[in-house]
Amino acid sequence: MFGYNRFAPGRGGALVAAVSVLALAAPVQAGDDRPCWFDDPYGEHAEGAIGIASRYGAGDLAATSRHRAVQALAAVLDADPPESAPKEGERLSLGGTQVAVADTWTSGGYHYSYAYRHSDAAEARVEERCSPLTCRPQVCQPEWLCADADALDAASVVTVSQRAANQREQYRLLLDNALAQMQALFGVEVEAYSETLIQGGRDAAAAIPRLIDREQTQLEYAGSDEPPVLLLTDQCAVGDLIYARVALQGAEAPARPSGVPANWHEEVTIGERGIAVGRFSGYLSVDLLSSKIDRAVEHGLVQLAQEEGVEIEQEAVQIQDRRGGTFYAEATYAGTQEQLRAQLHGVRFTGTRGEPEVHVLIEQLDGGP
Repeated sequence: MFGYNRFAPGRGGALVAAVSVLALAAPVQAGDDRPCWFDDPYGEHAEGAIGIASRYGAGDLAATSRHRAVQALAAVLDADPPESAPKEGERLSLGGTQVAVADTWTSGGYHYSYAYRHSDAAEARVEERCSPLTCRPQVCQPEWLCADADALDAASVVTVSQRAANQREQYRLLLDNALAQMQALFGVEVEAYSETLIQGGRDAAAAIPRLIDREQTQLEYAGSDEPPVLLLTDQCAVGDLIYARVALQGAEAPARPSGVPANWHEEVTIGERGIAVGRFSGYLSVDLLSSKIDRAVEHGLVQLAQEEGVEIEQEAVQIQDRRGGTFYAEATYAGTQEQLRAQLHGVRFTGTRGEPEVHVLIEQLDGGP
């Protein structure tokens, strides 16, 4: 988990989830040998959260990063956070769960701290150092880049964030993109999205570490009465892109259809009737990931039509609606209009710079809306 905070459920059981990217960040130094927890903060080795603070400014900013890490983990555990920053190596109880705080790691212009559920395995993990992970999405390295949405205990998506003005903005885009995919795949409804800037002093020396950006997003998931929790479980970088896997605790994902290979994004055709891979690359006038997913789904629908011997152009297919992972479209050809439905089973990305290519796996459904 990377700086996500959970608040009380809102109206109708909607979760108010938030991401706090806590400083104007510079990228992690590419050549750094770094703690292994940075690349998989919440996974099989350890379950924890990362806090970030600038290293430049007044006060003990390393302590600030530790406090933020513990606050984020407390949100996941639905526990009250401590009022003050813990020390390096300190153990404490959050809502009855024993947690610990790793030594702060400083790289570039930032302090990174890690709070985690205490266990022998986690203790061993936080002592390990790793070379930075380099994404190779075309060949599914690391393997989680091509993991199915149901690979974890919670439904998950692998998302990407393109280059931004700073690291704070890049992680904000990462969350935006993850939410867009969860809307498309799992039926998560984003009810509200707002940003509040909490500002302390503006003197030159203290401006950066005192700026806190907090985005609040209300989520509802129709498949569960429990409010879902967002977790960042894995991340890696290549070129100017960050790839990450984000899980939605409390949500379930449909399994990949039988007969579809794990590397389906590499296939021109799947070979299973009624299943196709759609693609989109490039820029749009409204450059949102949700719009690119729509274009890729439209491309996949064209492939399905061609299976039936219907030759239509992608421009003749328009997405009309999407609900709970089902896309509703209208196709116009030979002077007639036909209603189409398709289930979205997966979204993947390839690329190292600029705008990554979007790949979608869809399955044709009978009938219209």
